[in-house]
Amino acid sequence: MAFMRQGYRFVSNECERLNTDVFATRLLMPKTICMRGADAARLFYDDERFQRSGACPIRVVKTLFGSGGVQGLDGETHRHRKAMLMSVLSESKINRLVATVEDNLDEAAHVWQQADEIEVLSALHELLCRAACAWAGLQLDEKSAKSVSHNLATMIDGSGGVGIRHWKARRARKRMNRWATGAIRKVRRGDNLPPSSSPLMLIAVHRNLEGKLLDASIAGVEVLNIIRPIVAVARWVMFGVRSLHCHPDAASKLQEDYTYEAIDRFADEVRRFYPFFPAVAAKTKCGFVWNGLKFPANTRVLLDLYGTNHHPELWNDPESFNPDRFRASIDQEFTFIPHGGGDYLSGHRCAGEQATRRLLSSCLNFFVKKIAYEVPAQDLTVALNRFPTRPKSKMRISRVRLVAA
Repeated sequence: MAFMRQGYRFVSNECERLNTDVFATRLLMPKTICMRGADAARLFYDDERFQRSGACPIRVVKTLFGSGGVQGLDGETHRHRKAMLMSVLSESKINRLVATVEDNLDEAAHVWQQADEIEVLSALHELLCRAACAWAGLQLDEKSAKSVSHNLATMIDGSGGVGIRHWKARRARKRMNRWATGAIRKVRRGDNLPPSSSPLMLIAVHRNLEGKLLDASIAGVEVLNIIRPIVAVARWVMFGVRSLHCHPDAASKLQEDYTYEAIDRFADEVRRFYPFFPAVAAKTKCGFVWNGLKFPANTRVLLDLYGTNHHPELWNDPESFNPDRFRASIDQEFTFIPHGGGDYLSGHRCAGEQATRRLLSSCLNFFVKKIAYEVPAQDLTVALNRFPTRPKSKMRISRVRLVAA
C-alpha cells in the first residue's frame, strides 16, 4: 500500500527514512529487496549474481514485454538475441528512422494548423507508430494504422495500471501479438517481402543458437519490442513539451543559445527529470551479502531508476530542471539510467536507448524551431503514484503555425 501511495518516490523515501540505499520489504507478499544509486546499479548488472528469467512481474510481461522476449533471457541466449536486436538498431538504421519521423512531423504540422487543439501524447503515438512501421517494413493501411497505434499506446499506458486500465492493456497485448505473429508468417510465406535489411526481415530470418528460426509468436514479440519503444517515445516528447512550458528559464536559454548539443542536453534532462517506469527487476542466482544486507538466493530485487536519477548524492539539486548539468562529464553507465544501466550492446540495458535519445532530440527540435504554438489552460499535474505517469491533460497545444526557416 505504501508503494501504491508513494509511487515513484517509494524506494527513495524508504532509503532516506532508513539512512541506506538498500532495504528488504514485501511487495504483493514475496520478499523483495529494493535499492538505488550507482553502486547498486553496478551490483544489479552483475550477471554472476543476477538473472532476469522469472524476475519481471507477470503483469508487466502480459502487457508490455510479452512472453519469450529478450528481457527475460539470460547468458549466451540473451547475448545472441540482443546482438540481433542491436543490429536492427544500428546507427544507419536509426538515421533512417529519424529521417522518417522528421518527414512525418513536417506533414503533421500542416494538419495541426487546421486543428483547434492538439493533444501531444495521442498525436505523437500515432505519428511515431506510422513512422516506425514504415521503417520496419510492416504494412499499414489507414484503418490498421489507427488500430495499431491505439493498441500499442494502451499496452504502454496500462502496463503499470490496476483494474480496468491493466485489463485493457492485456487485451491490447493479445491483439498486437496476433498482428505481429501474422506479419512474421507473411514474410516467411513470401506474402510480404520487405527489404533484406529491414527490421521485420532481420527478425523473421533470425536463428537461435541451435540454428532454428524463432517460433513465429516469439519473433512477433521481438517485432513489438522494436516498434513499441519507438511509440513510447511519445511520452518523453510530451514531457519535453511540458518542460518547454513549465521551465521557461531553461526554454529561453535553449532558444537564445541554440545548438544541437544544447537540444541533446535538454532531451537528456527530460529523461532524467521525468519518470517513465519506476524500477527494473532481477532475481538473485545465489545468496550473498552486500552493504550489510543479506541477499538470499532466488529473491526478487528492484533497482530504482527514478530514485537513482534523482539521488541527492549523485546529482546536484536533483529536483531542479537544469539541462546544463549535462555540460559536465556524467557516468552514463550506472548514474544516468533512465533506460537501465550497464552495457546496452550486450547487457540488459534497453536496446532502444540510442534511438530514443535521437528521436526525442529531433522531436524537440521540431517543437522549438519549426512550429510556434500556444498552451491553453489545462491541468499539467504529474501524479507520481501513476505508472507510467503523465500530465492529467496529456499536454495540449493550440494555434499551431509554421515558423519561417
